Amino acid sequence: PSNNRMVALAGITTPYNIASISIRNCYNTGAISAKSTGYNSSYCSKAYAAGISYHGTIANCYNTGAVSTSVQNTYGGTYSAGVGGVATNCYNVGKVTGSSGKNAIASAQGSGCYYLTGTGNSNTGSTALTEAQMKIQSVYVSFDFENTWVLDPGAVYPYPQLQNNVQDLRIITSAKISAMPDKTVY
Repeated sequence: PSNNRMVALAGITTPYNIASISIRNCYNTGAISAKSTGYNSSYCSKAYAAGISYHGTIANCYNTGAVSTSVQNTYGGTYSAGVGGVATNCYNVGKVTGSSGKNAIASAQGSGCYYLTGTGNSNTGSTALTEAQMKIQSVYVSFDFENTWVLDPGAVYPYPQLQNNVQDLRIITSAKISAMPDKTVY
């Protein structure tokens, strides 16, 4: 279609019918891209893409996937976001690219959001962090590390993860058998 809108985790959407969508406690690791190829006299051709939705209410989510948009003609624009919508307690570490509107966090009314420096812009007052800062639990002031988030220094993935939706597990470097089982055939 001429007015492409692609949103990971929320499917194909338009900006007019998804204000009430709510996305919570999730993450995206896949690359997302959208390319707008059409134009007609009624509207400009635009491409929208987001790791975690471009609209709606988003809480306790993060994006690690690359997000990119492109437009074939000069009449359109592109809007890319790692995390969009009205985001609360979210972060982005995925690279966000496009000809315009390339925001790591694109939340007009969000709070408690962070993004890895160099992954994209932010027009929301969200906080840019270095890679070293992203690995420090105390930096995420509003994140609930008792009930929702975990930052495990022993995990392969070095940034906060959701307690009930863990991206990876701890690396087991050794194991010791302290006693042989009584039963070996079941």
